[in-house]
Parts: sequence; structure tokens; C-alpha cells
Amino acid sequence: MEMINTKQKFEITSVIFKNRIVMAPMVPFHLKANDDGSMSAKQIAHYSDFASRGMGLIISQSLAVSNKHSIDGGSCVYDRDLHEYYLREIVQKCHENKVQFFAQLAYPSISYFKGGSINDLSTSEIVTIREEFIKAALICEEAGCDGIELHGANGFFLNMITSDIANSRSDQYGGSVLSRARLIKEIIEGIKKSLKDDFLISFRFGCSWDLILDLEIINELVESGLDFIHICSGIPHLKSLELSSDYEFNQTVYTASFLKKNINIPIIAVSDIRTMNRGDFLLENKVCDLVAYGRPFLADKNFIMESMKNPDYKPCFNCKYCFWYSDNNKCPAQRKLQNIQ
Repeated sequence: MEMINTKQKFEITSVIFKNRIVMAPMVPFHLKANDDGSMSAKQIAHYSDFASRGMGLIISQSLAVSNKHSIDGGSCVYDRDLHEYYLREIVQKCHENKVQFFAQLAYPSISYFKGGSINDLSTSEIVTIREEFIKAALICEEAGCDGIELHGANGFFLNMITSDIANSRSDQYGGSVLSRARLIKEIIEGIKKSLKDDFLISFRFGCSWDLILDLEIINELVESGLDFIHICSGIPHLKSLELSSDYEFNQTVYTASFLKKNINIPIIAVSDIRTMNRGDFLLENKVCDLVAYGRPFLADKNFIMESMKNPDYKPCFNCKYCFWYSDNNKCPAQRKLQNIQ
């Protein structure tokens, strides 16, 4: 039986990914959107450039589904007239290179780690947000995107909704696991009802580190027709998982491996995977179905090409502070590649 690796194609619902390598959603903080929420020419060029770098899937930075608050990077997808064209341009570049493209959708500004709260929103406000997500997905589909990813990780809005720590609502969107999953289920069902079957939905899930609790939430979401689960960090219910000293990955990847054994939809693993060899190991050991890389692509756009020559190629220096949050020109990996002293 042939071993699965990052170079092999992956197919779901007639959508074919030319390989199992994903460029994870990352905000290029040095590039800002236009005032109307459309991507600037530099942001479009950023994605168009990456489209030629060999991955099977690109997931965009978070795009705001509402104009009520700001979002990192400033890019939005709430107005068809203002925002569809830039997505269409990026999708065209991706498809020219046989790369699939998902737009990551997020409700902007509200963050658990910045003191935000979802508990003061009225039920009608929550329903409005639900409809904003569904409308944004429709715009993405019309622009030619292959799917969307709902951003439910890193302490942001949909992560707070699922968390029993952040969510103390007393209406139908708070309380039990089912109630905390309800909004996301309604969003998924609303998108599935309106769009064709081969328009895919991924959910970037923020782990609580309580494996059983995380599984209960995900099982609720899977019932709604979700196509992918993208495992990421979230609002911690436990401080950490107890991992054996010889385990070579982190607790986010460990959670992916646990969930892979217990759910029947594809899993995207991410977080400190670093090299193609380590990604191949995860696939060979059935930890996940696709492998997402973030900082390796920021450190070297040619990460895939270089990894084909050396699967242990690790371009990112793992700096304590990542300069991509402020001035990417100071990234030491970039400076080394450009021979800047």
C-alpha cells in the first residue's frame, strides 16, 4: 500500500487538490487594504505571487463579514460591489496555477484575549451576524472561490461562541455544547442550502486542550455538513495536554491526531510543523489529511521548491518575536536569502 505524503493529490466532493500542502491563513501586517475594505494592489500581488509557489490550497487572511469593526489587515467581504472583484482576481491567479483558494471569514474586532465579550450581544444581533457570514460566503462563491473557512480559533468571535469559558449567554446560543455550537451549525447549514455541493466549508477550530470537550463540539459541527476541520489553538480549558517527553510535535498537532481517530471528515493540521519531512510523517501516520504551513512560507516563498531538494529544509529561524507582525524587511530569514548584512 502506497504511503501518503504531501506531494499526493487529495480529492473531496469532486474538488481536486494537486497536493496536500496548504498555505495557512496569515495576515501580511505590512500590507494594508483600501479604505473601502477591498484588498490593495499590493495585497492582491502578495496572493498572486504565492499562487505560483506550488501549494495545493491557499487560505486567505481573515476577511471581515461586517463593517461594524476593524480587522487586522483591513480586508473585507461584506459588499458584492466593493469586494468581489479582488477575490475574483486572486482566484484567477490561483486557478491558472491549479491551486485551490479558500477565503477565511471572520467577525471582526471581538477577541477574548483583548478583553472582548460576546455575552452583551442581543439574540437579534447574533442572528444578524449569522446572516452576514452566509452573505459573505455567497460573495466568495460568486467570485469563484473553491470554498470558505470560518475562523473559529485564536480567541476570536466564533471561538468565543464555542467556548464554555467565554460564552455565558442564557439564550439559545449559550449553555450546552449543542447551544454553543448552534450559531456555527446555522451558518454552515445556511451556506450549504444556498450554494452548490462542491463549494467547500472548512472550520478553523480553536482547541481547548480538553480532548473530549473538543470532540463533542466538532461532532456537532460535522452533523451540519462541514467538509474540513482545521485544528488550531483556541481558548484553553486546560493549561496544557500531558504529552510524552518523546513526542516530537506540539499539543495542537496532538489534538489533530486524536480527532482524526474519532471523526470522519478530513483534518488539516497546522502549528510548528516546520519541514516537509515532518508533514510527510504526519500524513504517513494518519494524523491528518492535509498539512498547513505558515511561517516557512513567510521565511521563504520558495519553501516547497527548496523542500523538494531537501525535505528537511527549515527556512524559518523561529525568532522569539516574528518581524512579520511589524516590519517583514527585518525578518532574519529574509535578510539571509537576500544577502543583506
